[in-house]
Amino acid sequence: MQEFVQVDAFADRPFCGNPAAVLVMDAPADAAWMQAVASEMNLSETAFCHPLPGMEKGNVGEWELRWFTPTVEVDLCGHATLATAHVLATEHGAEGEMGFHTRSGRLSAIVEDDTIRLDFPVDVIESCEVGTAMSDAVGTRVLAAAKGATDLLVEVGGAAEVRSCNPDMAGIAGLAPRGVIVTAACDDRDDMDVVSRFFAPRTGIPEDPV
Repeated sequence: MQEFVQVDAFADRPFCGNPAAVLVMDAPADAAWMQAVASEMNLSETAFCHPLPGMEKGNVGEWELRWFTPTVEVDLCGHATLATAHVLATEHGAEGEMGFHTRSGRLSAIVEDDTIRLDFPVDVIESCEVGTAMSDAVGTRVLAAAKGATDLLVEVGGAAEVRSCNPDMAGIAGLAPRGVIVTAACDDRDDMDVVSRFFAPRTGIPEDPV
């Protein structure tokens, strides 16, 4: 029986943050089976990893890592990579640097004491035109926008607009290959700099829990 661990990433207490399921396997699994498991988990991402040939569980080494939403496999996922590194460190004794071989290339996670540092590829973003259709899709007036390889980043008027916007999911799906980040400077709390929400209906995630 294949075991899994559910991890709440970016959290300092249970039932917060961004949850991901992690399955540490001995060998590659069938993609259809992994997709079925991810659908059953019904989390924004489920991560599947196994050691590359010559590596054993518990050793610092190289791993293949894949991520699935409830509906599709995705090229890159930050919180599920962090969750995977945490599980390998706490449940399988991994230390130092772990290499993850993914559809986005080799990623690294470095475990130092009680922290995990991730090394991810840089996404180059370019400003793009803001139109009425974009604001209508987001559900509030968009002030500025920039597009990366997979996502659209839009700035709105303030934290209240981020929290209260009610996007049109069909419209959001037409704005970017993966999803739309709605963000603003946090103007109503002193302990935060930025407020953001992430919508990715094209990958089966109407809104990411984070």
